[in-house]
Order: sequence, then structure tokens, then C-alpha cells
Amino acid sequence: MVYKFYHNEQEFDGKEVLVVQGDAGTGKTIFLRKIQQDLIKEGVFTIFVTLSEIKDYSRSVDETLEKHGYNPDKIIEMKKDKTLKLVIIFDGYDEIKRKVNL
Repeated sequence: MVYKFYHNEQEFDGKEVLVVQGDAGTGKTIFLRKIQQDLIKEGVFTIFVTLSEIKDYSRSVDETLEKHGYNPDKIIEMKKDKTLKLVIIFDGYDEIKRKVNL
């Protein structure tokens, strides 16, 4: 398994990006779930997006939140909250059929 940390102000709009790459069955999803659990323990709100379950990739985060019971007004409120510590985890990028800019 290979872990790559990308931090490029222009390409990622000042956000930090961690890419986990590896062959099928090497534990990438389990590793990402462990990261999620650790972040939750630290008080960070995490959104785990399983890309194979998404219908509209341009709404992947909203679609995941809606699936977990968040209504559209709450989602808008969360997006505006600059104090919210948030990490979005996208899983299964290698499994979707086309390239998508998430």
C-alpha cells in the first residue's frame, strides 16, 4: 500500500489531500475507516463517501449526508460553518468507471 500526501495551494484550493493507493484487497477501506474513527475521537466531523454508491458525483457529499438523515437546510448550514472541523473521505475512486473531479 502506498500513501501519498499532497499539499498544493493552487491545485487543491489550499486544502490538504491524502491519497491511499494499493491493489485490490490490501486494506485501503479498512485503513480509511480507522482514520475516520480516530478523527471522530478527536472531535472532527467526518464524511465517508463510498463512491460506488453515489448516483451523482457532483453531489457526492450532499448525497451521502442525505443518506444519513441530514436535511438540505442542515447541509447548507454545515457548509457555511467556518468553525466546523471537517474531513471528507472518498473511498473507491479506483472502482468507478470514469474519471471524476471530486
